[in-house]
Amino acid sequence: MKLESISIRDFRGIERLDLDFRDELGLIRDVIPIVGPNTSGKTTILDAITICLRTLSRDAEIRPGLRWHPSSLVRSGAVRAEITANLWFSDDEIEATREVLARSEAKGHMPLPSEGRVQVRWTYPRPDVPNPWGDYRWEPTESQMLPLGRKYLGSYLHVPGLGPKLYRRLGGVFLFDQSRTGLAGWLSGAERAQLEHLLEPEGLAGDVNGNGRGGPEFGGVPRTGGTRPFYTKDPRLLLTSLAMRASVAQDPKATEQEDFAQLKKLYEHVCRPHTMGELFNTDDGLDIEFQGPQGRYSYDGLSSGQQMILLMLLQFATRRIHRSIVLIDELELHLHPLWQDRLYLALPRLGDDNQYFFTTHSTHIRDTLSDGFCYMTGKLSEPAVMR
Repeated sequence: MKLESISIRDFRGIERLDLDFRDELGLIRDVIPIVGPNTSGKTTILDAITICLRTLSRDAEIRPGLRWHPSSLVRSGAVRAEITANLWFSDDEIEATREVLARSEAKGHMPLPSEGRVQVRWTYPRPDVPNPWGDYRWEPTESQMLPLGRKYLGSYLHVPGLGPKLYRRLGGVFLFDQSRTGLAGWLSGAERAQLEHLLEPEGLAGDVNGNGRGGPEFGGVPRTGGTRPFYTKDPRLLLTSLAMRASVAQDPKATEQEDFAQLKKLYEHVCRPHTMGELFNTDDGLDIEFQGPQGRYSYDGLSSGQQMILLMLLQFATRRIHRSIVLIDELELHLHPLWQDRLYLALPRLGDDNQYFFTTHSTHIRDTLSDGFCYMTGKLSEPAVMR
């Protein structure tokens, strides 16, 4: 799935903006930098894409702090906001969606479109439409079935003929806000038992029955020694559990071994000379080994830059982000200019055939863009960092 163009009308601070993401040959670009100083509207463009395309993926949540209210989303003085996005789905994505719908319980759905040109229009607010999220219109109408492939796959991975490897053929929309929130997952009871030593007394975890503050989506459950599956947002737990799954014999449909191997490879590419090792035993239990110029250390020894890199890479591994539209606010967050370069150049390797939109106010990134293309929302006056 790729975003070909978008038109924004009366959305937040934007009165009228039309962006085309094709190159001189008419091919859709895979990497679109949005460059400008603070308050110039960079994040607003990501907000517009996320909101217009949020029905395409259950992963497309608006960023924290953005209120779904006319006073927040509609430009001051305007009656309503409107965003129109033109998308392209490959033949393989359409066929993969057809496979998932046929093998799942999605009976009686309308047929999928024969070709992948799709237009989505969002209008907000619409007093004549009961949906509080606004009015979404799809052209052609049957194209609204295309996002269901990835959504249904998550619920029917156990069905013969389906499995995690199909994620490589089905895209979604993913937002990395400045806090890099969104990382979360379930750990089995056995994993919890082995990783109990990594839990804080009120760690970010909720069990399968919703115990803890706010239930499994927001929870925090005291360390109790329980062995039930639980939901966590703790990157250390999710990283360690991924390493555990990658270290054992796997079902042929599983992908954890290749996911963990790719995560290590990308981490070492961006953060070199630091490297990520395997699981090792501490006095308290299992942990992940890292190596750097000062020797061996555990997760607790990571810098803020390393943690930001891991937060992003771990989401690509655990959420299986492929064929997707990926939105990253402030790519350079907490990173040295050298690591900014490495992360930018590594984007095409984070997943298969993704399209990346990222904002930056880094003059260093602006001056090192591989093909010189970017969308400027304002002038950066600071001098570039010398290399």
